[in-house]
Amino acid sequence: MNHNPYALFYDIYQAHYDHALKAIYLDAIQTHAKEGKILEMGCGPAFIGIALAELGYDVLATDISEDFLSQAQKNATQAGCDLAVAAHNILDPIPFDVDHVVMGFDVINHLETLDQFDQALRHIYAALPDGGMLFFDVLQCDYIRTMVGHVEALTTEKGTLEWRITQGPYPCSFRHRLKRDDRVITLNQRSFAAETMTTLLSRFTWVEHLPLSDRTVYILKK
Repeated sequence: MNHNPYALFYDIYQAHYDHALKAIYLDAIQTHAKEGKILEMGCGPAFIGIALAELGYDVLATDISEDFLSQAQKNATQAGCDLAVAAHNILDPIPFDVDHVVMGFDVINHLETLDQFDQALRHIYAALPDGGMLFFDVLQCDYIRTMVGHVEALTTEKGTLEWRITQGPYPCSFRHRLKRDDRVITLNQRSFAAETMTTLLSRFTWVEHLPLSDRTVYILKK
């Protein structure tokens, strides 16, 4: 069992960070959530949260991984901005006062059951005020299938990181295997068909959805 399944993922984020996707989020947020407190859930390195803070937004960045929260704070310091961070699991009720929620870069795909997807979305809905916005994305099953079999070796300051993707335990899922020296971690990601996501999101008002080559970005309102 992995003590911290996200411990080796920061180098993957650094090497493959999708700056075009970040730009899509920033444009959507500035269009549909011009003011208010932003909660970035599953922030990882918090590049979205940092960019929003630089634009003048009041941002709270949360993640389940203390390693990522520490790195998020370092990134914010290097950027010269003030970013609040807090530990939070997206399966738990949201104890923070927020106006809008951002959950970018396939965060929800780290959950493995339909009930867990619904649970996370119910907590977000409950935390949002009327008119509050949710911005998030979901990996497409076709993309997941194309990634099975991917093998890559990343050269990092801490040594070579071996990254391999295999078929996950569900038809629309894959398993990451990361290895550096003698340390090995595995982590599954799962998605669902667009029709299933439409049903899960029926409690929200649809504002826009953006089908991309690997994922769909949803813009929703309570």
